[in-house]
Amino acid sequence: MLVGIFQSVVLLLTGLVYYGLDFWLIRHYDRQRAGEGTGRSWGYTIFMIGFWALLVVQPILFPGLGLYTDALWGLVAQGLGVLSVMAGLALHWWARSHLRHFYVEDVQFQDGQYLIDTGPYRFVRHPVFTSFFVIALGLVLVNPAVTTLVMLLYAFVDFSIAARKEEQLLSRELPEYAGYMKRTGRFLPKWR
Repeated sequence: MLVGIFQSVVLLLTGLVYYGLDFWLIRHYDRQRAGEGTGRSWGYTIFMIGFWALLVVQPILFPGLGLYTDALWGLVAQGLGVLSVMAGLALHWWARSHLRHFYVEDVQFQDGQYLIDTGPYRFVRHPVFTSFFVIALGLVLVNPAVTTLVMLLYAFVDFSIAARKEEQLLSRELPEYAGYMKRTGRFLPKWR
């Protein structure tokens, strides 16, 4: 298992790619938001960047918070973790490119909003949240530590609550959303 600098570099690169993509997408699509401001929640963004900084320094400054093995399976798990992170980032980009200007870092309904059921939304209702789960799980495999486990648990709890709130709001505002919920899974595709 590769530890220390390797783990910190993977965490840092994941954060840089994610936030680089996030800032570009929000900036690009905010122009289409019809005067409704930005999709960004600066409080959430600052919190996450601060937490991400802790994730990056933990393998170097606090290695005792993580697990380590010399066994080959540890290296295999890390490789699977890197692949998982890459898949999660790709899913995130795919989902966000279909959501366009309707993406916000909060639960809200926008003027002119309609049901998006293209791209990954054909299969699941919340592919952006699924991408966070896949990225977080990958990071736990790369750096099996208390910090990444806390991030995975936080993502699961926070985004599960947000998904329920969003579904309640969209069910009220979009009559076709109830049928959409029946044919798609929340985070994973429904297998018929």
